[in-house]
Amino acid sequence: MQCSSCASTVVSRLQRMRGVEAVNPSLDQGRIEVILKPENAVRLDNIRDTVKNAGFTLGDTNVSVRGTAIKEGERWQFRVEGSGETVHLKAPLEAAGVAAVTGVVRGDLLEVSSVESSSAKEK
Repeated sequence: MQCSSCASTVVSRLQRMRGVEAVNPSLDQGRIEVILKPENAVRLDNIRDTVKNAGFTLGDTNVSVRGTAIKEGERWQFRVEGSGETVHLKAPLEAAGVAAVTGVVRGDLLEVSSVESSSAKEK
């Protein structure tokens, strides 16, 4: 996305979504940062659909979210606070529980790059 009119179409559609606080496009990088309000219920699928309906494809998605890591069977998942959206974790977390994570979503797989557990916040 390198033209300003294209970016403004996507930005205006994203800004109209309930729960979106700010939308910051970067034309030179072909990226858009979407900042969500605290305790929002916006799902990544909603953002993908909005971008797709504006004529673009959402690639890898960098996220910073709060939620709960859960182990179901042999797979680890992360349930996002607010939306209840669940993504599979590429690698297991050390323990189940509430955490703030940063990572990249590819399809329905979350590759976590950093974790802040609830016990670390209490210290």
